[in-house]
Amino acid sequence: MYDMVTRKIGFHAVKLLLIYQSPRIMA
Repeated sequence: MYDMVTRKIGFHAVKLLLIYQSPRIMA
């Protein structure tokens, strides 16, 4: 269960980082 939660958090963190560092995706 904890592994799934950690995976979800990690996935969201990576997504946020990608969007934060790459404004091209948003635009």
